[in-house]
Amino acid sequence: MVLFDLKEPYNVSEVKLSELGVTDIQYIPLQTDTNYILSSIQKLKVAESSFIIFDNSLQINRFGFDGMFINKIGKIGRGPGEFRAPSDFTIDNQNQRIFICPLENETQLYIYSLNGNYLYEIPCPNYTRKIYYSKMGILCWNDNMSGQKDVMDNLFLLDDKGNVIKKFVKKYNYSNTVFPNGFQEEFLMYEFNGNLYTKEIYSDTVFIFENDEFFPAFILDHGETTLSVEARERIVDEKTMKEVNTQYSKEINLFEFSNYVYSEFLYHDEGYGFIGSFDGEYKSFFNLEYGIINDIDNGPNIWFKSAKDNNTILSWINAFELKTHVASSEFKNSTPKYPEKKKALEQLANSLDENDNPVLMLVKLKE
Repeated sequence: MVLFDLKEPYNVSEVKLSELGVTDIQYIPLQTDTNYILSSIQKLKVAESSFIIFDNSLQINRFGFDGMFINKIGKIGRGPGEFRAPSDFTIDNQNQRIFICPLENETQLYIYSLNGNYLYEIPCPNYTRKIYYSKMGILCWNDNMSGQKDVMDNLFLLDDKGNVIKKFVKKYNYSNTVFPNGFQEEFLMYEFNGNLYTKEIYSDTVFIFENDEFFPAFILDHGETTLSVEARERIVDEKTMKEVNTQYSKEINLFEFSNYVYSEFLYHDEGYGFIGSFDGEYKSFFNLEYGIINDIDNGPNIWFKSAKDNNTILSWINAFELKTHVASSEFKNSTPKYPEKKKALEQLANSLDENDNPVLMLVKLKE
């Protein structure tokens, strides 16, 4: 099993896109209209022919691969077919459906067509916060931040009618009802090459979900800074929460692309990025505040979000930030690897209004 050493001290350096085999960046401005203004993107997932975007206004919208708006998914409210603020969503591409999990302690998943039409609801376990649709069923994650001892399962596999196919008993049980606040990411899930991978905050092991079971896939070894259940149980107020946040490392984003694993984690109130290749030939840490240097067209530094496919990484930037960067002397005086791409980026930025919707960035690796 591959082990990535993420123990301190971290040898932080600048990371450039070209080091990772990036050859191009495709910029896709999302169509702007007063009916679908995106304040900021929280989550983005890829359907077969479109992007499904959950933004800070708590709306879920669908845009084509060309950036054109297609439709809204459902409606926030308390009426029939409406849901409260969403916590997560997942896509069933085969049947062209979207499953939405509400943020509040509801016990229903709301199912819509890709066209945004309400279809039906199914029951789900209480405290469900993350969901993933697989060919084996719908995987539901129960965070149980208050540490109730009577909640012994934190993962449930459901069928399309909401019936529980299988329960997975918690490996890391903690008891804490005094300060029931969670960390930024208790449980991470991502898809790569058609497989689901998961990581819990108390474990350095990343698991793959196959045949209704979880199997170890690889290890992100943070050593003694890995958060423990005992440390979690010490949290009784804001002060002890801050102490634990300072002493332990916590992954906040994780995915794979090409031959690499990409991790973002917090430690000592600092953000770090890590990229390592599975063949052991590449390993780097970078300061998360500054991101990855875009030496392809000298556009703004990039923060990776997720993978669209094996050779395409997804990111995005606000229109006004892109325009500000392109207008800077730093950009104007720069010499990128591909000067013609710099010119195209400048033309794009000049065509935008600072109040336009965000611009998606598809970072492409050499195939």
